[in-house]
Amino acid sequence: IAQRQLGARSFQRGQAEPLALDAKQTRQVEHWLAREIPQPAVMTVTGELIRIDFDRNLVTLRYPPTSQELECSYVQDIEDTIVESRREWIQVTGRFTLDAEGHPKSLTDVTRIEPVDLSPMCFDAIELAGRCLRFNPPLRLEPGLEEETKQLLIVQDDDLDIHVYAQTREQLADDLAVELFFLWDEYANAAPDSLTEGAQSLRKRLLARCQEGADNVA
Repeated sequence: IAQRQLGARSFQRGQAEPLALDAKQTRQVEHWLAREIPQPAVMTVTGELIRIDFDRNLVTLRYPPTSQELECSYVQDIEDTIVESRREWIQVTGRFTLDAEGHPKSLTDVTRIEPVDLSPMCFDAIELAGRCLRFNPPLRLEPGLEEETKQLLIVQDDDLDIHVYAQTREQLADDLAVELFFLWDEYANAAPDSLTEGAQSLRKRLLARCQEGADNVA
């Protein structure tokens, strides 16, 4: 029977004298007794679609960082989209159980399965928190998968010093808006004499391509 007394923990069995443990010893015993129970985490995983089981409504993808195969169930409505993506990259969002390294090892609940969309992202304007930044000509970015793990979508534009990455296309668009307004405020809206030569050059390029105005204007 374990009892907590005066900040320490004592253990007693039968009629034996209780053994008092100080805080350090208590932490060590708790560490020995602790059971590592994997906690599921909601995340989006990108992998190569390698197999479809139409009878069981299951897809199997290979997760690049570990080369492990993960089975994911899907609803009938998205079957045609999955078939079109065969032997291509897909993204699965759901509740995964992670291993000690933080990699998914099993899937307990799927909320979305869709092909990785690497089509160009084109913007006449980007809005954020009631602000609007317009581009002339329109901003065109081509997403790609980062090389090492294939888990992040990346867009970049050297002319405007854009380099943004995220797990999903939606997150990518959101983070791009934050990045652009950061660049606009830090460089385009800064006094030229407060910037280095390289920063002044970026300021000129931003002002040549972008203009800030009210949002929701056609």
